Amino acid sequence: MSVSTCFALLGAYAVLIAGFGFRRYGTLLNPLTIFATLSIGVFTLMSGVVTWVLVSDFLSEDAFRNTALLSAVYLTGVTVPYLFRGPVPAMVFGKLLHLLQLDHPAIARRFDPVKLILLLCGAFVALSLLAVVGGGGTLWVTSPRYAYLTHRAGAGQFWLLAQWFLMCGWIYFLWSWRPKISGVIVGVFVFSVFAYFTGSKSAILTLAVIAVVYYNFTVRHIRMVPLIGLGACGIVGILGLLVLQGSYADFVLALAYFDYFGTTAHFIHRFDEFGLYYGRAWLSSFWFYVPRGFYADKPYEYGTTLIHAVLYPGAAEAGHTPGFLNWTMAYLDFGALGVFFSGVVVGFWPRMAYEYYLRHRDQFFAFMFMIQLAIWPVLTFAPFSTVVVWSVVLSLFFRLVWSRTRSPFTGDPLLPPPSASASSASGPQPAIH
Repeated sequence: MSVSTCFALLGAYAVLIAGFGFRRYGTLLNPLTIFATLSIGVFTLMSGVVTWVLVSDFLSEDAFRNTALLSAVYLTGVTVPYLFRGPVPAMVFGKLLHLLQLDHPAIARRFDPVKLILLLCGAFVALSLLAVVGGGGTLWVTSPRYAYLTHRAGAGQFWLLAQWFLMCGWIYFLWSWRPKISGVIVGVFVFSVFAYFTGSKSAILTLAVIAVVYYNFTVRHIRMVPLIGLGACGIVGILGLLVLQGSYADFVLALAYFDYFGTTAHFIHRFDEFGLYYGRAWLSSFWFYVPRGFYADKPYEYGTTLIHAVLYPGAAEAGHTPGFLNWTMAYLDFGALGVFFSGVVVGFWPRMAYEYYLRHRDQFFAFMFMIQLAIWPVLTFAPFSTVVVWSVVLSLFFRLVWSRTRSPFTGDPLLPPPSASASSASGPQPAIH
């Protein structure tokens, strides 16, 4: 079978699964359709086609075919949790949120400027520490993209924290202020100015994704054609930024930015240099939780970056780690079987979070987890355990300010939070078919 035929079949399979997700939930903004469109359509297929056309000389056709086949296996695993119906997954997720005390509808319901200012201050402090520890200094102001590429090694935790504080501030503003379309547009622009100094294009894109999800679920349902248009604009916008920043000469070459398929195919092509790790790669990924400032001997290659140690020696230490397809580490550990079962796990969590939110649309953390797990990662590179810990701490922060009875600015009594029933009645109501 030719490589082009493999790509065509994978594309048809992705369209089929995306349609299944749309039929089940009645909106394109559902985890299964999003996964089939982004993970398979953009990061796998578009990336694969670009790699095949531009840089296929050093890779065998078998590497392309096997990478496409494994992507189909992964998509099948992700789809499995959606083949049965019932409220059990949402109930299980609700039990977890209740155990963590994250299910109260009054959390973050009332806008307090102090909360937002403190969250933004957290982002500023994290960026300042990044500039000092990472050694970039004023480059993070004058040339954030260059600083991002050259001064994150050893200080990546501060770069992540800056984005996490910023994203949570944006979600809090939307959730508690409840702006209409004009306020959302202005808010995206203002927060994007802050995000610019992280040097990350994905940070700006994440702000826009959060805004679209908020508007669709709490203000007005966005129809299919406008949603597709917004998605296309997002991709074109990223490519445009790459060209404007001088990373690529034109839009066609900028497509090489989505090189996830190529790096994974390269790994598959040289897999005889690795062999199966039988879980060692996954276990090594726990180094993520150890700040390099606390343990200077922390390795630069762990988890997926163990592959970089072979394919791109020294790249991780230099802060340049080309991306892989999501199932790559599972294949390194357990082969095709690991790819399938990692897909099943990846499919369960988004369904649980998404369907719980549809039934409890008055809860801040239900909304936040829904975006993080089912639509787009708000807390960049954060494992689920880190998202949980971060959410608990954020909840404690909200509760400390939540107990105020008067405004810190005007002294006026604060209004009581809306009742749960009133909150859940607002906004469009997506159905579960």
